[in-house]
Amino acid sequence: TLPRFIAQWLRGVLGQSLVLLAAGLTLLAAGRAGGRWGAVLAALLVMVVLLAAQGWLARLIGGLRTDANSLTPYEPWLARWGVTVPSATVLESSDPAFAGGFVGWPGRERLVLPACWIRHTVGLPALTDEAVATQIARRIGVVERGSRQRGVWLALLWNGAGFALATTLPGAGVTTSGELLMTACGFTLWSFLGLLTLPSFSRPGVFEGDWFAAQHGISRATLEHTAATLDQW
Repeated sequence: TLPRFIAQWLRGVLGQSLVLLAAGLTLLAAGRAGGRWGAVLAALLVMVVLLAAQGWLARLIGGLRTDANSLTPYEPWLARWGVTVPSATVLESSDPAFAGGFVGWPGRERLVLPACWIRHTVGLPALTDEAVATQIARRIGVVERGSRQRGVWLALLWNGAGFALATTLPGAGVTTSGELLMTACGFTLWSFLGLLTLPSFSRPGVFEGDWFAAQHGISRATLEHTAATLDQW
């Protein structure tokens, strides 16, 4: 309903605004105390904190609710393939496109699965237990083969370098709100450049998950069927 949509939208806007405000105040304080490089170090610290709080922030800003479903139905499939069940949380979302993923610092990741994968959603093709287990195995492969870890480090380096470069633009800086706003404008352009270039680095990580699943005995037909079903979602 429209009132529910507006309430969820306002929740998201308020949550994101508070995060941005906290980050901006942190950068200003660090910039005034330690100059440009003090602010760069603070930006890296903010990214580390955001990564550690990723799951909590997703629930807070996105209004995601923890679901009571467990991974028990998929354990026999994963055991057959020789894959260990990871620490996991099932979250309820009103958006069928929500696909979850891993949250948290590398080495302390937690798998997030959407509740709609586990219980059938009207109007969408049902996912079998084997299909959900296949997706879990693929995601474990992304961690086991180091793809997520490399992605996290690349993101930290990319954002850190972009922030440092943005502070050197005319009118930009880290000691006043006006300077920080100009820095943010420059960093927005840097982020857009990332949208154009970084997918070429993340795409091999998807293939790593497929390769891991195939190595553990999951058939190509199962992988293709699972991907095709989720595409319809």
